[in-house]
Amino acid sequence: MSFGFNPGHWLHLIKGERNPKWRAYYQLLWHLGGSQSDIAMVRAHDIDWEARTISYSRAKTKTPVIPRLAILSRLFSRVYL
Repeated sequence: MSFGFNPGHWLHLIKGERNPKWRAYYQLLWHLGGSQSDIAMVRAHDIDWEARTISYSRAKTKTPVIPRLAILSRLFSRVYL
């Protein structure tokens, strides 16, 4: 048995989350496609602000991941640090 979020689940979760930090974390999980532990391990040096890329490795497989620019452009336009 596997469990995954579809867009409807994700929108319900985002709309119901009142804490902006958790909402931002959930958005990162969705847009970057990582597990909770994968995204929690992303550090400042994993982010290239000029190239607008975030790179990380999947914890289970050690597979490197660099999300596509189109996804990050939408994400970075909504993130306020």
